[in-house]
Formats: sequence, structure tokens, C-alpha cells
Amino acid sequence: MADSYKMEFVWSGTGLSGGELQQLRVDEQDLPWPSVSEMIVNFKLQRSEHEAERAGSLPSEAVKVDSDKSLTMTDKQCVMLPAGKFLYMDVGCWLHGKQYFGLIAGSDAYVCQYQPGLYVGTKYRPKASEHPIDEFLGIPGVGIFDRKKILPPFCGEANRVYLILPDLHVPAAPPIDLAQPKNTEGFGPDKWGNWRVDPTQWGQMARRDFFSSRTSIPALTEFLNIVAALPAAHCTIFVQLGDMYELWADRPCEFKEVSDQDYYRKSQNKESIIDLVPGGRHVTTADVVGGWIADTHDMHWKLFSSFDGCVAATEDQFFLHGNHDSYLSLPEVVNAANRIILDSSIQKTEFGPRQIFPGTNVYARQRDVFIDGIFIEHGQRYDWANRDGHRYGHHGTELAVNWPPLGALDSTRRKSFVAGATAWWTLNRGNFGLYVQGHTHTPELKYVEVAHVRSDKTWITVPAGDFGYGKLKIQVETKTRL
Repeated sequence: MADSYKMEFVWSGTGLSGGELQQLRVDEQDLPWPSVSEMIVNFKLQRSEHEAERAGSLPSEAVKVDSDKSLTMTDKQCVMLPAGKFLYMDVGCWLHGKQYFGLIAGSDAYVCQYQPGLYVGTKYRPKASEHPIDEFLGIPGVGIFDRKKILPPFCGEANRVYLILPDLHVPAAPPIDLAQPKNTEGFGPDKWGNWRVDPTQWGQMARRDFFSSRTSIPALTEFLNIVAALPAAHCTIFVQLGDMYELWADRPCEFKEVSDQDYYRKSQNKESIIDLVPGGRHVTTADVVGGWIADTHDMHWKLFSSFDGCVAATEDQFFLHGNHDSYLSLPEVVNAANRIILDSSIQKTEFGPRQIFPGTNVYARQRDVFIDGIFIEHGQRYDWANRDGHRYGHHGTELAVNWPPLGALDSTRRKSFVAGATAWWTLNRGNFGLYVQGHTHTPELKYVEVAHVRSDKTWITVPAGDFGYGKLKIQVETKTRL
């Protein structure tokens, strides 16, 4: 398989005069072959719902003629869209025994894997290295899945490391290694965590572990403890790119539906897209969702203590929201979760309040990160079914929870995300050399080649009104297969 994906912007006309952007074409010969189940989803979302066209759309106000920022043609007949290459990274997931993560240092980008068990926590004594990246690559159990050079305008430094953690989907369900107890004696913070849940409910709560993430939580706890102890931690930028929590599976949908038009308007105005449904008489919706998150922290307090340790040890930290935890884009949800966690760690006694459990932190979220020529986001903005404010994805998750075979029908749909990343790179004048996302749960590290071509063919255009982008005409064509 080739080392690059190929993307072409197709312009109307046969010469170098005039010209309107007609099509963003994806050459699919280098895309991975889909399974039969993936083809079903591809047909539904990419053909029926035009997902890839939506992902590759550019705002109409960015497509103007005779402008120094034109994305079509100037009076000198020069296409102003950038052409060239950028590096595309999908960090994969940390789920179901598959533990991937991203590393960036100097001019190198790595997608790595981690297999735990060789050392546990303090048994491994990390040694300082002249090159900080060597400390990460030297962690027992770490292996390189792929490695490539980052393209300009990346301006990273060799003595700084970017550690990127993918989707985790930690559920409010008991740790997977807990056997069903015969009675409740001995329950307490030392052994089980600071939560008071009837053990007979454990089976029902396990439905929230939709992605089988609990099997990888011990490995993550171990990995984070090792990272926090590395001498290189002080020069590390720590990023978790969303879907840290599983807040959809076996949960009611607590956000309102947002239309495509309102979604685009809010996105362009940088407004909050998530809007909570009204709460009950005695509790707000932010408190309800905050309670879900607080329960997750209580049940997996060792994991979240490890996160706090990494935050304390590293140079800087960024936490993004994904689609399954998009509620965290609202400060009131973050604040409610932290308040409930603090309350649960305090026990009232006859001698006064006493903290019986170490509190952990829920961190404020942001949509994306642009730093040092790297653009990092969760990636759901290119997934029409799962974009913020769309209940379609939540509904699909609930169907799969109640009928598990549906879970096998999910697909990576790489075409949609490469098209979206290319549109974003283009719209930002190629100001990043590395694009990073998660969301798909499938690791990838490839270059994307962006070219501009002229054609006298008559393209079938997608009406811009379908996507709320004025008069812009964009159609995605596949050359070889679905």
C-alpha cells in the first residue's frame, strides 16, 4: 500500500481563466479495503448521507475571486489554494487490549503500542536521556507501530515531547477484574473505591462498557504512572484527545438536537454546540451528567489519580472533548462533576467531616489544539452521524447496546476523515505539517498529497444548501470502489 493518500481539488474550465471549485476528489486506491459490514455503513453514511462531501466542504466566504485570500483565481490566474503534503496521524484507541498512543519529538512522529506487565509502577526505574524521546521509547512494553518525518511548517524541538492519548471510553462500571462478591462486607475505599453500588447491579452497569475499555484500564494506569516518573516528563506536552469517558452507552441523551445549519453557524462563530435538555425540578442536567462522570472517577479512582500525577509532572496539558463525552464542552458539567467528586470523598462523622478517599480532577475541555505547527482534534466534526449536537450517533449506540451485532457494523470510513483533514489544511493555508485525530479507533500514519487540477468534464455537484455553505459546489468522487 502506498505511503500517501491523494486528494485533488478539481476546478471548472479547461484553461487558466476563471474557474470555480467543483469537486474534492479522493483517490481511493490506497485506502484500506472495507469488510462486508463496513461496506454497509459506508453505503449508508458516505453515499446516502454524503458524509464525505460534508467533511470536505469549505465555507463559501472563503471561496472568492480577485482577493488576496482567494481560494479560486486571482486576476493573475493563480490558484491560491495551497498544494503540497502534510502528515496525517490517527492515534487509534486504548481499548479492549489494544493500547496505542502518539509521540512527537524533533521532526519525527510515532504511533506506538503498549503491552503492560513487564514492569509495574515503581518497579521500573527510568533513567534520564540526552534525547527525551528515548525515555518514552525505552519504557518496557512500548513498541513502534509506525514512524514518519513531519513536514514544514512544524517547528517542534528535539528536547520536547508531545504525548497524545487516544479514545479511552472509560465507563461508570466496576473494574473488570472484580469478581462478584458473596456479600458486601469489606467494601471500602481501600479495596473497591469510593462508591456505594449494590453488587447485584454490576451486570447491568457492564452494559456501559460498550467498547470493552475496562480490560485496558490497568495498562493505562501503569503507563501513566511510568510516564509521570520519567525525567523527561517536565518537557512533555500531554494531550488526551477526547472520548475519555463513555457517556452514551446505556444512558439517555441529555443534549438537544442541533440542525446542520445551526451547527455550521455555531462552529463558524465558535459558539458552544452542545445544549443540554431541561433538568428536573430538583436537579439540573449538568448535575445529572456530572454525576455520571463522578461515578466513573469513584469506580476507577486509581486511573484518574494517575492522570492527576501526569498533569502535575508534565510541562503543559490539553484535554479535548469527543462525541461520547461532548457534554464536557460545557463548563457547568465540568464544575458539577468536580463538586460531586469532592462531596463523595468527604464522610460526615460525629467528630466532623473527614476525607476518606483521595479526590481526583475533571479537567476543562477544548475543541482542538494548534501548537508548533501541529493541529490536534478528536475528529468527530467530519463524521456527520457523530458530530456534536447530532443525536443520530447516540441513537445508533443505544441500538447496538441492546442488540450487540450492530456494533460490528461500525467502520473507519477513512475517506471522510482524510477529506475533512485536507479541507481544514487547505482552509488554514497549510499552516500545519501534522494533523492528529482519534475517533476512528484505527491507527494510521500517512502523508496526504494535495493537488489542483483543471477539467472540462461536467461534474455532478452537491447543492450547497444541503450543507449550509452558500453557493459552494463540492462533490466527492471515488475512482475505484466504495
